Amino acid sequence: MKMSKRARTALEKSIQHWRENVEATDEWKIGVDARDCALCALYNRPDMIEDRSCRACPVMKRTGRQYCDCTPHDDAWAAVDNLRFRDDCPPIKADWARWRKAAQAELEFLESLLQEAGK
Repeated sequence: MKMSKRARTALEKSIQHWRENVEATDEWKIGVDARDCALCALYNRPDMIEDRSCRACPVMKRTGRQYCDCTPHDDAWAAVDNLRFRDDCPPIKADWARWRKAAQAELEFLESLLQEAGK
């Protein structure tokens, strides 16, 4: 997949962010939404018309879907919600294991985009 320098830089920043997410030990310091993503900052801006949003993003180029739909991000989102909102109980070891597995899958997905572009 051909990638512009701006896209590559944003992807590299997103990869670094997900490396930090994988290692997080505080569920409230994990970032999984658009405001935490360098790719979203470039391709999913509030000033964009909704149907044009994400169009040039490397994730959408791979999946054909907006907003990281049908990527490991879906599982990561659910896993972090489980960490944060577990019926007013603190997260348990299994919650963290689910999070790390989901976050690692998202990290590997993003890394695969960079490999495809020829790092």
